[in-house]
Amino acid sequence: MLAGLLLPTEGNVWWEGESGERVEVREADRAQVFGAVGLLAQDFPRWEMTAAANVAIGAGDRPRDMDRVRKAARDADVLELIEGLPHGWDSIVFKGHERGVQLSGGQWQKLGTARSRYRQAPFLLVDEPTSALDPHAEIAAFQGLWSLAQEGHAVVLVTHRLAATMNADHIYVLDQGRVVEDGTHDQLMAREGGLYQGMFTAQAAQYGLAPTAGMFPGPRNVQPSDHESAS
Repeated sequence: MLAGLLLPTEGNVWWEGESGERVEVREADRAQVFGAVGLLAQDFPRWEMTAAANVAIGAGDRPRDMDRVRKAARDADVLELIEGLPHGWDSIVFKGHERGVQLSGGQWQKLGTARSRYRQAPFLLVDEPTSALDPHAEIAAFQGLWSLAQEGHAVVLVTHRLAATMNADHIYVLDQGRVVEDGTHDQLMAREGGLYQGMFTAQAAQYGLAPTAGMFPGPRNVQPSDHESAS
């Protein structure tokens, strides 16, 4: 609904201009809405075309600009990979074709990010963009998203990676399709027993940031104390 692909059956979604004018999405020009939105979904089309076409299709209504294609790829950390292929940007990123190559899931995710960056839409919707990336690439990807926000793009991020939400201006917590909490990271972490606080703490504990006493057995060669034996 935020992207204008579906219209709400109830309630309203408003677009607001810089001077404060407002238009409800049902009344808005759909072409203008689509032109203002970039979408990076967890699953996105993997076209059996060249690497260049897979990036430039993000703005298919404009002539291809290879300088911008390369910049988008650099920002998505995939430029070196593509330009290192035997046929570079003319490589078909799909096996079974002449000049065809096989990309991994993480490499495709970076290529999809480059496609969204090439679009240069003022409003970017992002859904789990790092599910196939290694930890270092994931950190870089989220830093890239926040850099877009600092450049003036509006970014809506849907994610279960709660470490990525700490820098968000506002967080909405959904449970069973409903908003159950909202606020900044600090506000939500201050809510004792809150859903966000519980999920964030559980994820942090996986990395030893919030260890729980007694979670792991002690070394074999250490004899327990009398107190521990009684326990």
